[in-house]
Amino acid sequence: MRAKALYYDDNISAASLIDLRAVKKYENSCYFKNPAGAFITFLKSPNQLVPGGIEFAEDVYGELEKLDELSLELISGEARSLELPAECGISFEAAAKAEDKWRLARDDFKNILDFLIAGRNWKKLLGIGGGLTPSGDDFLVGYIAAKKMEGMEIPFKLDLSWTTPLSAHFLKAALNGRFSNQISAFIKEGDLSILSFGGSSGAATALGVLKGLAENECLRRAADKNNTEVAS
Repeated sequence: MRAKALYYDDNISAASLIDLRAVKKYENSCYFKNPAGAFITFLKSPNQLVPGGIEFAEDVYGELEKLDELSLELISGEARSLELPAECGISFEAAAKAEDKWRLARDDFKNILDFLIAGRNWKKLLGIGGGLTPSGDDFLVGYIAAKKMEGMEIPFKLDLSWTTPLSAHFLKAALNGRFSNQISAFIKEGDLSILSFGGSSGAATALGVLKGLAENECLRRAADKNNTEVAS
Protein backbone atom coordinates (compact mmCIF):
# COMPACT_ATOMS: atom_id res chain seq x y z
CA MET A 1 0.00 0.00 0.00
CA ARG A 2 1.24 3.48 -0.84
CA ALA A 3 0.50 6.14 1.76
CA LYS A 4 1.21 9.81 2.33
CA ALA A 5 2.93 10.49 5.63
CA LEU A 6 3.36 13.79 7.42
CA TYR A 7 6.48 12.91 9.44
CA TYR A 8 8.46 9.78 10.13
CA ASP A 9 11.45 8.62 12.13
CA ASP A 10 14.47 9.01 9.85
CA ASN A 11 15.73 5.64 11.09
CA ILE A 12 12.92 3.81 9.28
CA SER A 13 14.02 1.96 6.14
CA ALA A 14 11.89 0.84 3.20
CA ALA A 15 12.68 -2.78 4.06
CA SER A 16 11.31 -2.37 7.60
CA LEU A 17 7.83 -1.56 6.20
CA ILE A 18 7.30 -4.87 4.39
CA ASP A 19 4.88 -7.54 5.69
CA LEU A 20 3.65 -5.61 8.72
CA ARG A 21 1.18 -7.29 11.06
CA ALA A 22 -1.04 -5.46 13.55
CA VAL A 23 -0.28 -5.99 17.24
CA LYS A 24 -2.50 -3.46 18.99
CA LYS A 25 -4.79 -0.66 17.85
CA TYR A 26 -5.96 2.46 19.64
CA GLU A 27 -7.86 5.57 18.63
CA ASN A 28 -4.75 7.62 17.92
CA SER A 29 -2.04 5.00 17.45
CA CYS A 30 -1.62 1.53 15.96
CA TYR A 31 1.27 -0.79 16.62
CA PHE A 32 2.52 -3.11 13.88
CA LYS A 33 5.43 -5.54 13.78
CA ASN A 34 7.57 -6.58 10.84
CA PRO A 35 9.12 -10.05 10.32
CA ALA A 36 12.34 -8.89 12.01
CA GLY A 37 10.34 -8.21 15.19
CA ALA A 38 10.69 -4.43 15.02
CA PHE A 39 7.73 -2.23 15.93
CA ILE A 40 6.38 0.32 13.46
CA THR A 41 3.93 2.76 15.04
CA PHE A 42 1.23 4.51 13.00
CA LEU A 43 0.20 7.79 14.62
CA LYS A 44 -2.82 9.98 13.94
CA SER A 45 -1.84 13.64 13.74
CA PRO A 46 -1.19 15.51 15.96
CA ASN A 47 0.88 13.13 18.04
CA GLN A 48 4.37 12.71 19.39
CA LEU A 49 6.76 11.09 16.94
CA VAL A 50 8.30 8.00 18.53
CA PRO A 51 11.17 5.75 17.45
CA GLY A 52 9.83 3.64 14.61
CA GLY A 53 6.89 6.03 14.27
CA ILE A 54 5.05 7.47 11.27
CA GLU A 55 2.55 10.31 11.62
CA PHE A 56 -0.38 10.45 9.20
CA ALA A 57 -3.24 12.84 8.54
CA GLU A 58 -6.51 11.67 10.07
CA ASP A 59 -8.01 10.37 6.81
CA VAL A 60 -4.94 8.32 5.89
CA TYR A 61 -4.64 6.97 9.43
CA GLY A 62 -8.30 5.96 9.29
CA GLU A 63 -7.62 3.76 6.27
CA LEU A 64 -4.48 2.20 7.72
CA GLU A 65 -6.02 1.34 11.09
CA LYS A 66 -8.58 -0.89 9.34
CA LEU A 67 -5.84 -3.22 8.09
CA ASP A 68 -4.31 -6.12 9.98
CA GLU A 69 -1.61 -6.90 7.42
CA LEU A 70 0.12 -4.70 4.88
CA SER A 71 3.33 -3.67 3.21
CA LEU A 72 3.77 0.09 3.22
CA GLU A 73 5.47 2.48 0.83
CA LEU A 74 5.79 6.08 1.97
CA ILE A 75 5.30 8.51 -0.92
CA SER A 76 5.70 11.78 0.98
CA GLY A 77 6.53 13.14 4.40
CA GLU A 78 9.44 14.64 6.27
CA ALA A 79 12.07 12.45 7.92
CA ARG A 80 12.90 13.71 11.39
CA SER A 81 15.82 12.89 13.62
CA LEU A 82 14.94 11.56 17.05
CA GLU A 83 18.29 12.32 18.62
CA LEU A 84 18.57 14.43 21.77
CA PRO A 85 19.27 18.18 21.94
CA ALA A 86 22.75 19.30 22.90
CA GLU A 87 21.64 21.34 25.91
CA CYS A 88 18.95 21.34 28.59
CA GLY A 89 16.57 24.27 29.00
CA ILE A 90 14.02 22.99 31.53
CA SER A 91 12.91 25.83 33.79
CA PHE A 92 12.15 25.48 37.50
CA GLU A 93 8.47 26.11 36.73
CA ALA A 94 8.33 23.40 34.05
CA ALA A 95 10.06 20.91 36.36
CA ALA A 96 7.59 21.68 39.15
CA LYS A 97 4.60 21.16 36.85
CA ALA A 98 5.99 17.84 35.66
CA GLU A 99 6.52 16.67 39.23
CA ASP A 100 3.00 17.78 40.17
CA LYS A 101 1.58 15.85 37.21
CA TRP A 102 3.29 12.68 38.41
CA ARG A 103 2.16 13.29 42.01
CA LEU A 104 -1.47 13.31 40.79
CA ALA A 105 -1.04 10.45 38.32
CA ARG A 106 -3.23 7.40 38.68
CA ASP A 107 -1.37 4.13 38.44
CA ASP A 108 -2.18 0.98 40.40
CA PHE A 109 1.54 0.53 41.04
CA LYS A 110 2.25 4.14 42.00
CA ASN A 111 3.14 3.43 45.64
CA ILE A 112 5.66 0.82 44.55
CA LEU A 113 7.03 3.12 41.86
CA ASP A 114 7.43 6.02 44.29
CA PHE A 115 9.18 3.73 46.78
CA LEU A 116 11.64 2.49 44.17
CA ILE A 117 12.28 6.00 42.82
CA ALA A 118 12.87 7.38 46.32
CA GLY A 119 15.39 4.59 46.92
CA ARG A 120 17.04 5.16 43.53
CA ASN A 121 16.40 1.53 42.68
CA TRP A 122 16.24 2.36 38.99
CA LYS A 123 16.80 -1.14 37.64
CA LYS A 124 13.93 -2.58 39.69
CA LEU A 125 11.50 -0.24 37.93
CA LEU A 126 11.62 -2.38 34.79
CA GLY A 127 8.20 -3.79 33.95
CA ILE A 128 6.42 -2.16 36.91
CA GLY A 129 3.07 -0.61 36.01
CA GLY A 130 0.12 -1.41 33.79
CA GLY A 131 -0.33 -1.04 30.04
CA LEU A 132 1.79 -1.64 26.95
CA THR A 133 4.51 0.63 28.36
CA PRO A 134 4.57 0.30 32.17
CA SER A 135 5.19 3.55 34.05
CA GLY A 136 8.43 2.20 35.47
CA ASP A 137 9.73 1.74 31.93
CA ASP A 138 8.55 5.21 30.93
CA PHE A 139 10.55 6.59 33.86
CA LEU A 140 13.61 4.63 32.73
CA VAL A 141 13.34 6.02 29.19
CA GLY A 142 13.40 9.56 30.62
CA TYR A 143 16.23 8.72 32.99
CA ILE A 144 18.29 7.23 30.15
CA ALA A 145 17.62 10.36 28.07
CA ALA A 146 19.13 12.55 30.80
CA LYS A 147 22.19 10.30 30.98
CA LYS A 148 22.65 10.14 27.22
CA MET A 149 22.28 13.89 26.74
CA GLU A 150 25.06 14.69 29.19
CA GLY A 151 27.32 11.80 28.23
CA MET A 152 26.92 10.01 31.54
CA GLU A 153 27.22 6.25 31.96
CA ILE A 154 24.02 4.25 32.41
CA PRO A 155 24.60 2.67 35.86
CA PHE A 156 22.78 -0.59 35.13
CA LYS A 157 21.98 -3.18 32.47
CA LEU A 158 18.42 -4.15 31.63
CA ASP A 159 17.01 -7.56 30.76
CA LEU A 160 14.35 -6.37 28.33
CA SER A 161 12.61 -9.77 28.39
CA TRP A 162 11.17 -8.69 31.75
CA THR A 163 8.82 -6.15 30.22
CA THR A 164 6.32 -5.85 27.36
CA PRO A 165 7.62 -6.15 23.77
CA LEU A 166 6.60 -2.58 22.88
CA SER A 167 8.18 -1.16 26.01
CA ALA A 168 11.34 -3.14 25.27
CA HIS A 169 11.36 -1.53 21.81
CA PHE A 170 11.33 1.98 23.29
CA LEU A 171 13.92 1.11 25.93
CA LYS A 172 16.22 -0.39 23.29
CA ALA A 173 15.83 2.78 21.21
CA ALA A 174 16.64 4.86 24.29
CA LEU A 175 19.79 2.87 24.99
CA ASN A 176 20.76 3.59 21.37
CA GLY A 177 20.20 7.33 21.89
CA ARG A 178 16.82 7.72 20.14
CA PHE A 179 13.79 9.25 21.83
CA SER A 180 10.39 10.73 21.00
CA ASN A 181 10.35 14.34 19.84
CA GLN A 182 8.32 15.27 22.94
CA ILE A 183 11.13 14.04 25.20
CA SER A 184 13.60 16.15 23.23
CA ALA A 185 11.27 19.17 23.39
CA PHE A 186 10.88 18.78 27.15
CA ILE A 187 14.64 18.63 27.65
CA LYS A 188 15.42 21.42 25.21
CA GLU A 189 12.90 24.02 26.37
CA GLY A 190 10.68 22.55 29.06
CA ASP A 191 7.85 21.89 26.61
CA LEU A 192 5.10 20.30 28.72
CA SER A 193 3.20 18.67 25.87
CA ILE A 194 4.85 15.44 26.99
CA LEU A 195 2.57 15.45 30.05
CA SER A 196 -0.52 14.87 27.88
CA PHE A 197 0.78 11.53 26.59
CA GLY A 198 -1.13 8.60 28.09
CA GLY A 199 -2.63 8.49 31.54
CA SER A 200 0.72 8.58 33.33
CA SER A 201 3.33 7.71 30.69
CA GLY A 202 4.31 11.29 29.88
CA ALA A 203 4.54 12.33 33.51
CA ALA A 204 6.63 9.26 34.40
CA THR A 205 8.98 9.95 31.48
CA ALA A 206 9.38 13.61 32.44
CA LEU A 207 10.07 12.62 36.05
CA GLY A 208 12.73 10.21 34.82
CA VAL A 209 14.40 13.04 32.93
CA LEU A 210 14.40 15.25 36.03
CA LYS A 211 15.75 12.54 38.33
CA GLY A 212 18.45 11.67 35.82
CA LEU A 213 19.52 15.30 35.47
CA ALA A 214 19.60 15.72 39.25
CA GLU A 215 21.75 12.63 39.60
CA ASN A 216 24.10 13.91 36.90
CA GLU A 217 24.55 17.14 38.84
CA CYS A 218 25.32 15.24 42.05
CA LEU A 219 27.92 13.15 40.23
CA ARG A 220 29.54 16.26 38.76
CA ARG A 221 29.76 17.92 42.16
CA ALA A 222 31.29 14.81 43.71
CA ALA A 223 33.84 14.62 40.88
CA ASP A 224 34.71 18.32 41.25
CA LYS A 225 35.19 17.86 44.99
CA ASN A 226 37.47 14.87 44.49
CA ASN A 227 39.49 16.73 41.88
CA THR A 228 39.88 19.70 44.23
CA GLU A 229 41.02 17.46 47.08
CA VAL A 230 43.55 15.71 44.84
CA ALA A 231 44.89 19.03 43.53
CA SER A 232 45.36 20.37 47.05
